[in-house]
Amino acid sequence: MKTTLERLERSRVSLEIELGPERVEEALERAYRKVVRRVTIPGFRKGKVPRRILELRLGPEVLYDDAIEDLVSTAYAEAIKETAVVPVAPPDVDVLEFEPGKGMRFKAEVDVRPEVKLGEYRGLKGKRPYRPVTEERVDGVLQELREMQAELVESEHDQVREGDYVLVDYEGTVDGRPFAGGAAKGATVVAGDQPAGYGFEAQLVGLRRGETRELTVQFPTEGIREDLAGKEAVFRVTVHQIKERRLPELDDEFARDVSDKETLEELRADIRARLEEDAEKEADSALRDDLLRQVVDASEVEIPASMEEHELGHVLQEFAEMLARQGFTLEEYLKHENQTLDQLKERFRPDAARRVKTRLVLDALAEAAGIEVSEEEVAKRIDEIVARNAASSDALRRYLEEPEQKESLRASLRVRKTLDHLVSLSEVETVEVPEEAPADDEASEVAAASSEDEASTTEKASGEEAAQG
Repeated sequence: MKTTLERLERSRVSLEIELGPERVEEALERAYRKVVRRVTIPGFRKGKVPRRILELRLGPEVLYDDAIEDLVSTAYAEAIKETAVVPVAPPDVDVLEFEPGKGMRFKAEVDVRPEVKLGEYRGLKGKRPYRPVTEERVDGVLQELREMQAELVESEHDQVREGDYVLVDYEGTVDGRPFAGGAAKGATVVAGDQPAGYGFEAQLVGLRRGETRELTVQFPTEGIREDLAGKEAVFRVTVHQIKERRLPELDDEFARDVSDKETLEELRADIRARLEEDAEKEADSALRDDLLRQVVDASEVEIPASMEEHELGHVLQEFAEMLARQGFTLEEYLKHENQTLDQLKERFRPDAARRVKTRLVLDALAEAAGIEVSEEEVAKRIDEIVARNAASSDALRRYLEEPEQKESLRASLRVRKTLDHLVSLSEVETVEVPEEAPADDEASEVAAASSEDEASTTEKASGEEAAQG
């Protein structure tokens, strides 16, 4: 066998493979043994037709497809091993010549794992932005906990105010006729401006207990059912009850209700400790991102088209899932934005290419440093995750010990060790960043972690995230 390697653009190679007549004859004989078992020729038992008779009756070409498939498969594998290239996608095969008695010649073009020319990764300067924990942030988490424990109580005032919970009956009509989903009895509605309320909730403000009134709502032209788009609806509304949220007092009893702490001061200290732990993790994560960005920017790699397209598919899938969580389909989004799928793909293509490049650079960094992950390290990580999820430990351990999940954990640990190594080679400066108002999700996460009722859910989510790498 003779193999000629030609390197093409974007980490693609062409392998021209030549096989002698002996290899072709061997493949034809193997093809005959397969074909003879599935053909019937009068005068011969099935599977017992001599090859000469088979080729005479059906033509020698009856063996060619099986022989070519056999030769391409085996010879391509040999050529890959001989040239030491690492394919990242199936090859495109073109048979140039196939003739019994002479031999076979075919070409296989395939995307291969690209060579990464690492940029400088030693002695990088990195900033570690640390956001100090203030009393205001602790107060914000406590307020979130109070909101979670709030009770609905009958309001002392007789008139609906912003934020009240109003028990109502309503019946809506469009063009004087009722419409599906436009009526309810005993519905609880939060009074005031609501993002998707079209003004209905806002008009409840000022109504009195027991009052009946007609409210007019103008539906938008987009993002709503076709039969309601752009229409004006009239709702006849009766107010039955007005309730308001009552927050618990911040005291030791509150601390015992929402956590395993005995006093409010102990709860405050616990919240501060969690916030400080989060602040350290955020600072470390930002530092790693900064250093990795520097290395990726300084590195050179030709990304194979197939790897980019594969990652682009993942990006689009993630985007579609994000839209689904918001109640939209990808088709609806494209229509709303007046975009085609191809235009959206081109918009996301740079992000997909950056993801692929980052992974390749990380792999190259790990190889340069000789970083590997042992079975003991994977087992330890599984133990850590399971320990945080005692309620479902057996099922979770079985899941994490599945081969696919173990490899995912191994890859995640290798990335972590690689980034830690990168940090160890760098000049790091910790800088305090200005205090900002805590994001709602931050307050919610810390509040949930401080609450006994929410603790197990938070830990399970953390375990699943870690399991996914």
